[in-house]
Amino acid sequence: MEKSGVDTRVFKPHSTRSASTSKAVRMKVPIEEVLRKGGWSSSRTFATYYKRDIEEGDAFQDAELQLSD
Repeated sequence: MEKSGVDTRVFKPHSTRSASTSKAVRMKVPIEEVLRKGGWSSSRTFATYYKRDIEEGDAFQDAELQLSD
């Protein structure tokens, strides 16, 4: 992550899970699909621990989603 220019004092490898799934929800991916892809059986778990507010133009999240394509 450091080689990619990601501030590892703020973001950890597991941050990508929250970033990518939160962005998917914001992009209107059905919650059932997000839960299935994320391996969650409960939307409450996702909402409590992983769903984050997404800022428009967030370079980290945009980079992660582009790498996933």
